[in-house]
Amino acid sequence: MSAEKVWFITGCSSGFGREIAKQALATGAKVVITARNINDIAGFRNEYPDRVLLLSLDVTNPEQIREAIAETIKKFSRIDVLVNNAGYGIVGAIEEIPEAEVRKIFDTNFYAVLNLTRAALPFMRKQKSGHIVNMSCAGGIISTPFLGIYNASKFALEGMSEALAQELDPLGIHVTLIESGPLRTKFLEHSLLKFDGIEDYNEQRNLLLNALDHYKGNQPGDPEKIAQTIIQVVANPVPPLHLPLGKFAYERIREKISTLSDTMSSWEAVAIDTDYK
Repeated sequence: MSAEKVWFITGCSSGFGREIAKQALATGAKVVITARNINDIAGFRNEYPDRVLLLSLDVTNPEQIREAIAETIKKFSRIDVLVNNAGYGIVGAIEEIPEAEVRKIFDTNFYAVLNLTRAALPFMRKQKSGHIVNMSCAGGIISTPFLGIYNASKFALEGMSEALAQELDPLGIHVTLIESGPLRTKFLEHSLLKFDGIEDYNEQRNLLLNALDHYKGNQPGDPEKIAQTIIQVVANPVPPLHLPLGKFAYERIREKISTLSDTMSSWEAVAIDTDYK
């Protein structure tokens, strides 16, 4: 990746976003590194004073998004890669999670991506080039009990991104969905809200919570390797739209594809017969 490329990355205070920023900088790129608290990313300025722009950004604030994109253009004159990484998870039965919390997670996991993409696209269209990398997950394709609201936010991201890729392909702009399994970051400790309250769900909910506790510090996904893969994908002239990463993601997604295929085959005659003659 040449020094002429400009990356814009959200959610860089720690974990995966921070790793993507490090890997992009290692290629010689210029990188706009954002976080809610700019003090969390201040160290990048000392190491790469000429190639970073550090911005405080609440991705749920449309005005801050517009200002961040404007500052990026002012400093670097372009945006080549937009990485929509900021997001969080939520645990609870569909019936349990308050509507206000549902709207909040969609504000971050979906609407923030939509708003950032819309803000960056006029400049990418003018350049006739660009790449939008949306951090989905295996949970954007397969749902898990008590993660349904989180799944819904990622399913929405997947649906929007698929259509967006088709709209932008004739304009020379790429879209990639990163669909990883569990990553060994602090996501489970710091980015996962939990709701309960309905006793009937306790046994099932606790099974998931215990499984998540077991995963802490043992997640199979290597953030450094996945960040390196994203660098590789962006450098590829024909990047994938969907990119499952890790054994967990591949196994779960293949299982869903197989189940869906079996169901379609079993019901094909009945399903096709629902058309007008």
